[in-house]
Amino acid sequence: MTSMNEHSENATRIIPASEISQYEFCNVAWEMDRAGVPHSTQSSVRMRRGITKHQKKERQFRYARALSISMVILMAILIITTVLMLAGLV
Repeated sequence: MTSMNEHSENATRIIPASEISQYEFCNVAWEMDRAGVPHSTQSSVRMRRGITKHQKKERQFRYARALSISMVILMAILIITTVLMLAGLV
């Protein structure tokens, strides 16, 4: 016979979307928060630095994505123009 404690340990935990978002943003901060690590002044400074780093990475990602999309559009224009020129329509 299993005890109530053993049963609750095996139970499926429902994770809210906000917690998934927090984990995706920074899994280390999520793990520390889940473990109950207290927020000290030093950890707050580290947290701000981490947020700044994450924001910088996000800007870099957005720039790279915009650049990639621009390149795809330019390549499509080049291909269409080349096909039209070869067909004698331009």
